[in-house]
Amino acid sequence: MTNDTQPPVAPVEGQPSKDKPLTAREAIMRLDVDMAMAKAGEGLKALIAAADAVCDYADSHCRAFPIATAPADGTTIMVWDGSESAPCWETAYYSEARAVFINDGGYELTIEDLTHWRPLPPPPTNPPLPAVFVELGAALEKIKGAG
Repeated sequence: MTNDTQPPVAPVEGQPSKDKPLTAREAIMRLDVDMAMAKAGEGLKALIAAADAVCDYADSHCRAFPIATAPADGTTIMVWDGSESAPCWETAYYSEARAVFINDGGYELTIEDLTHWRPLPPPPTNPPLPAVFVELGAALEKIKGAG
């Protein structure tokens, strides 16, 4: 159980509204990319390409999904428990026999408080940075050198 008190960002589909936050990709796409590209050198083009790749990585590795789409096959996942007393991410699994989510301590979680889920992250292995982050760093260095 973590003490992360920030609520998850729900997936955004279609047009953004005041009730749904923009994804990183949508925020970047609001920039006038065509105008910037016409005035930019190769450094900015590389930065935009690298930022786009980082957005793809974040969307595929950090997104939270509505709890109604959570696996019900006993797979351990992370669930967002938005209870007022202690909002946090918890690891839990769905018990078909009891028709509730059970956390690591064996306690039933109140389904009304659960809003989102996401897969467990992979175990730590100290791998090298994903290539998209290396490319972003290289693009930033190129811009710094040109300035």
